[in-house]
Order: sequence, then C-alpha cells, then structure tokens
Amino acid sequence: MRKYMVNLIIWLALWMSICLNVFMIANFKSSCENIDSRWKADVLYKMWHRSLDGDGDGIACENLPYNQE
Repeated sequence: MRKYMVNLIIWLALWMSICLNVFMIANFKSSCENIDSRWKADVLYKMWHRSLDGDGDGIACENLPYNQE
C-alpha cells in the first residue's frame, strides 16, 4: 500500500508538471498584439508573462480595452 501511494504521488506530480509545461508553451508567444482584452493580459501577466508589461509599471497591455467578451 505504501509503495502504491508513493507511485501515485510521483505520477500525479509528473502529470501536473507536463500539463503546466504544455500550458506555458502554448502561451509562450503571447504579446499585446495577439491578445484582444486586458483581462486576458492580466491573467497571463500573473502567470509569469512579464514581457506583456512594456513600461515596467505592473499593468499589462495598457492600451487594450478591459472587456470580458
């Protein structure tokens, strides 16, 4: 039972790592030109896409509208 739990924890950690890496790779090319609203830019900025903040003030893609469509 103990060996099963250890294997389960290892596989879950590996699976989560793969999923997070796939998500980060899919959003790696994110820029203000290919994002249509500022709330999406805010979410990506909070997920370590610091390149979306061009002037370094902590607000990502300031010129985009803040709509949630």
